[in-house]
Order: sequence, then structure tokens, then C-alpha cells
Amino acid sequence: MKICMVSAYLPDFHKVWGGAEREAWRIGSLLEKKGEDIIYFTCKFESEKEIPPNIFPTKTVKETIIGRVPYLYDQMSYFGLLPDYIAASNFSELLKKERPDVVHFHNFMPMSLKIVDEAMKLKIPTVLTIYDYKYICIKETLYDDSRGVVCDGKQDRCIECVGHKKMKSLKKLLMAKRKFVFNKVLGNIDCITVLSNNSRELMVNAGFDEGKIKVINLTFDFNEVNKYGSDEYKLDPGLVLFVGWIQPRKGIDIVVEAFKKIADEIPGAKLVVFGAADNEEYENKIKSVVNESNLRDRVEFKGRRPYPEVRDYMTRANAVVIAEQWPNMSPLTMVEAMAYKRGVVAGAIGGIPEFIEHGKTGFLAKYNDPEEFAGYIIKLIKEPELARKLGESASEKVRGIFDGNVVVDKYIELYNSIC
Repeated sequence: MKICMVSAYLPDFHKVWGGAEREAWRIGSLLEKKGEDIIYFTCKFESEKEIPPNIFPTKTVKETIIGRVPYLYDQMSYFGLLPDYIAASNFSELLKKERPDVVHFHNFMPMSLKIVDEAMKLKIPTVLTIYDYKYICIKETLYDDSRGVVCDGKQDRCIECVGHKKMKSLKKLLMAKRKFVFNKVLGNIDCITVLSNNSRELMVNAGFDEGKIKVINLTFDFNEVNKYGSDEYKLDPGLVLFVGWIQPRKGIDIVVEAFKKIADEIPGAKLVVFGAADNEEYENKIKSVVNESNLRDRVEFKGRRPYPEVRDYMTRANAVVIAEQWPNMSPLTMVEAMAYKRGVVAGAIGGIPEFIEHGKTGFLAKYNDPEEFAGYIIKLIKEPELARKLGESASEKVRGIFDGNVVVDKYIELYNSIC
């Protein structure tokens, strides 16, 4: 079977890529090992790497005169309504030439919704894997920063999250158009896959066809864990680890508040934070709280660091904190920490409770309650034997859920069902 993977960016070939792009690449690689024929359609490379014969980069409208006017381009693309006829034309040519049996869309929006039409015209079966909530939330997270609350996905309040307070009539018109276009395009996709049952419920609640939405988990490379892990349970007593963006929806403020109580009760406790900030004002606010609480020597902000350094701390952490404030489908840091047999304390929100069984494979706290987070973290630090048992059970559980071979077998079954 020939499968065309569509991802705007790919690991190592582009400067900006994340979990969705890595997952698209990993699924393609695992499918190739199963004997499937894989090709990739992506944006123009941003590296000097040689282009493999099965990867087809395309120029986009961003490289035209429209893209040279940042304000105009940004405003048009912000709502996802800017059709990219360049990418669409190149995609059409590729489909006619390669004739794939299935087109699997991943994070493709930088090439616009227009490219989906090309697969529809040629009547090629399509799959879309959703990694966030961009199709029902203009901010992609279902999280309202101004109110600090999670939205329901029905797009009734989206106008409050869109840019300036002025021109509300125009924004309402654009939001209505956005909802209509997105629903129409996704309605033409043969199957939509999400990463958790909670995400499926949110998509259905937002009006999408329940019969088209299936849950297929992330893949995870357990070879890394096997290579760097150890049967001997390594532990750095009192080490609390947070890995993620320094922003409200990732909950670093909850973690810092929780650590105040942890520091009072456990003199040797230390919080290490890996992750970059996308808002300097918010970052300074968090660091001010740390300084004002006299915790400067016990909270270390390391910023974005190479993966081997993060992994080193991951394998030694007494507790790994997942404090998502938005309905994250399946946090990769959570899976990684569980795979490395760490004690995990996570917020009960989004897809997280589907993977952590409270008291057996980790602890679930009320997602926005620092007191609950602190209590469970203190418990892990004070009871290392409990932390060890939870970690071992967690590792066993995620190996059964996120095994790449199991996941791609589900995709192959799905492809066959729609061809």
C-alpha cells in the first residue's frame, strides 16, 4: 500500500517542529518497516540536508508577494482562511504522479485547507490525525488565557480570544466563515483520529461526525528507554522535575505555588524546570514569585536544553509534574516519565486520566489546585518505595498502550477499511 504522509514540517529538515511532526515521521518510518510504501509532502526545506527521494517539498504562498507583507499574510492566515493555491497545485501534481492509496494528513495547516480538496477531487481516501484543537479553537488549546478556564469547543466565545477588541463585526464574520469552512473540509475527510477518548468527546461536542472519529494513541520509542534506562531504580531524593513551555496553559504557576509548600516540609527538595518561555512578561512574573518566596537557590530554570540533558534529569527525578491547564490529549512528557519508571503527579484534565490510574501508576490532582499537587509530590518524596512501585507499574502500562508496532497496525487496519 502506498501512503502519502502530509506534514508541513519534518524533524531535522525544518527549523520549527514538535511532537506532531515527530509523530508523523515516526508513523511513516514504522509503516516502512512493515513493508508499506511511504512518501511525504511537506514545506520547502530549511536545512542543507539532501532531499530523500520519497520526500516532496513544496513552495507555499508565504514565499509570494503576499508573504512579503507580514501584517496582511498574518491576518489572513490567522483565521485559517488563506487558500494556498501554490501548495495545492503542487500537491495535485504529486498525487496524480504517485497515485497513493491513502493520504494521511498530520499538522498541515501552514499549507492551508486547500490541499485537502486535491485529494477529494481525485477520490483518494483520507485520514486526518489531530494533535491539538485548532479545528475547533482559533488558539488551538481550548484554553482562555484571560479567564484561565477551559472552553467547551462550541466556539460561542471565540470572538473574545481574537486579536484586538475593535472591529467585532468583522471578527464575527470571519469566525463564522472559519467555522463553516473548517466543518466543511473536515466533513470531507474519511476518518479523523485523535489521541484520547476525551478528545473524541470534545470533537463530537463541537459538532463533528462521531462515526468518523477514532482513537489511536501516540507512538513512543521505547528503544531510547531500553538503551538509557536501568533495572536499578535510580533516584535523586527530593528532585522535582517540570518539562514544558513557560506559559499559563502548561501550569508552571501551579507547580511553583505547590513547591512553596514542598520546600517548607522537605528541606532537601529542589525544583528543576526545563522549557522556553514565549512571553517574557509571564516568565518574569513566575521568577519573581520564586525570588519573593526565597526559593531562588532551590528552583532552577534551565531553559530549552538538548534532549540528553533533559533525559538525564528524567531518569533521576523523584517526581515529574504534569500540570496541564488545558485538555491536552496525551502529553508526551507524561508518557516519557512513565516509561522511565518515574513517579508522576498530573492534573486530572483532558486525556491524562485515561493513562494514569490514580494510586497505581501515578497520582492525579485537581488540575488547578497547588495544594493537591504538593501533597502528592511530598508523598512520593517521603515514600520512595511507593514511588518505585508506581513507576514500575506506569512503565508496564505505557509499554502496552504506546508500542509503535501496535499503533501502526491499527493505522494499517484503518487504511484498509477506507480503501
